[in-house]
Amino acid sequence: MISAFFVESMPKNEELTINDIPDEYLEVLGRELAMSVPWQYDPDEATYRDPDTGQTYGTTEKDDTAATRSVLQEQCFLKATRNPQVATATKGLVGRLTGFGFEISSEIQEIQAAINEIELDQRNRLWNYWPKYVGRGKIEGELFLCLTCHTDGFIEVDFIDPAAIDSSQEESGIIFHPNKTTTPLVYCIKDNDLGIDEQIPSIYIARYPEWLEYAKKNKAYSASALKNSKSRRKIFKKMGGFYRFIVSWDMGLVTKRNIGHIRTVLEWVQYWEDIKKYELDHK
Repeated sequence: MISAFFVESMPKNEELTINDIPDEYLEVLGRELAMSVPWQYDPDEATYRDPDTGQTYGTTEKDDTAATRSVLQEQCFLKATRNPQVATATKGLVGRLTGFGFEISSEIQEIQAAINEIELDQRNRLWNYWPKYVGRGKIEGELFLCLTCHTDGFIEVDFIDPAAIDSSQEESGIIFHPNKTTTPLVYCIKDNDLGIDEQIPSIYIARYPEWLEYAKKNKAYSASALKNSKSRRKIFKKMGGFYRFIVSWDMGLVTKRNIGHIRTVLEWVQYWEDIKKYELDHK
């Protein structure tokens, strides 16, 4: 009301600058218009408007929902497999990382022998799958590999689709150590198409079996879901009785699941595609 009164009291047909407005009126205008710095959240409504895209986010959470994550990862995968320029760039990056000259080696002969066995065995074929695993990690922003330990010391390596890391009780699909944000304890595996609903411990449980007690306090933990990863053989007793573990690699910034990387990559790829379409339409 006070701002309207001030405007009505001004002479007609005169140009008004901010220097002509008294401080008390500016203060009232600021409150009425809810002015704020564009990169800050509104403390009352917990919303944020992106100054570049105009999109409004309704939460200040740094982790996106599982639905958002799965959609973004699917779109990134489609871009990398259907867009020839993106596919070429991805293969070039993977080639520089795990192409000719890439190797895993050790000066200790016994360790090198174990590496050779794991890499060259037909069950793993890591000489062929290293580039593919790295490619999926770059495309979807995270990589999950399941390590199955055999009684003879051999380790079988299998790929787990990031979309399968899911749980109705835990939004990220991963049970983390309550005091160590970078330490996953148990992974929830869910695939409705294959009828899979189980849990596999993290590689950290193999080193620190006592940490499983922290996971038991999480509502998503299920002892019955872990039974497929346990063995009664004595050789696995020192690892908590488990013979399957998951190792992971992600490009996140200390978040439960990586979203920032794939979101920004996908957005800029979309900008690039729009520019190319505009260029073709106007030639």
